[in-house]
Amino acid sequence: MIGKTIKQVEIIPKSHSFQAVFVYEDQTTYRQVASNDNVMSIDLGLNNLATCVTNSVIKPFIVDGRRIKSVNAYYNKRKALIQSELEKSRGKRWSNRLQSLTDWRNARVNDYLHKATAHVVKTCLTHQISFVVVGDVAKSLDQINLGTKTNQNFVNLSLGQFVEKLSYKLGQHSIKLIVANESYTSKASFKDSDKMPKKYEKNAKPTYSGKRLKRGLYRSKDETLINADVNGAYNILRKSDCSFSFQKLINKVGNGIKSWLHPTGRVFIK
Repeated sequence: MIGKTIKQVEIIPKSHSFQAVFVYEDQTTYRQVASNDNVMSIDLGLNNLATCVTNSVIKPFIVDGRRIKSVNAYYNKRKALIQSELEKSRGKRWSNRLQSLTDWRNARVNDYLHKATAHVVKTCLTHQISFVVVGDVAKSLDQINLGTKTNQNFVNLSLGQFVEKLSYKLGQHSIKLIVANESYTSKASFKDSDKMPKKYEKNAKPTYSGKRLKRGLYRSKDETLINADVNGAYNILRKSDCSFSFQKLINKVGNGIKSWLHPTGRVFIK
């Protein structure tokens, strides 16, 4: 905080400590991205935190999310053990020890999300991407087996924080972000330009050309295999830009289209 102009200080009481939050004036000069036609679309998930595709700017890539999953699994295991000990010895379910464990988990996740969103922003700057569309967080959970209600809340919160951090970081560079409705994006075939209703309809029974298979693959009508999350991300892009299509993509990338249907890399955040 040395050299910063402090605008506000907030002290937040915890069960066994206090958290100090400093709001300071940001005098950094950020590189700006001029408005253009380059678009990135992001499909959110758990093992694959962010599956990123573009309208022919760069090939698909994935930001790994298994570190967050691992941290939370360790947290749940330790929490259950400590709570069991507390109930037997004191009849309690919470303690300073549990609060410290929770703070540790939250700090690790927060750090990971900051670094993950920073990587996405850096990619946008490198390739002059001026528009980012991300799938709705609530709908992102539909395809994930989360187990307990506690895990559901944790993943929902984590994905929400990812979008929040990404939004303000992109905004610093004049890169626009919108959250798009994800309805039917995982079921529709990008290659076959399947129509997708704007939102989930209770009695709607749309039919699709392809089918989602096991092991993260989607098979189109002509049996072309596409990474399932990449297929979903392209469909999210189609929802934000109705002129975008598989044919439009192939017109730009030509014979190398197959490498645009699967992630060419996985980013591991350290």
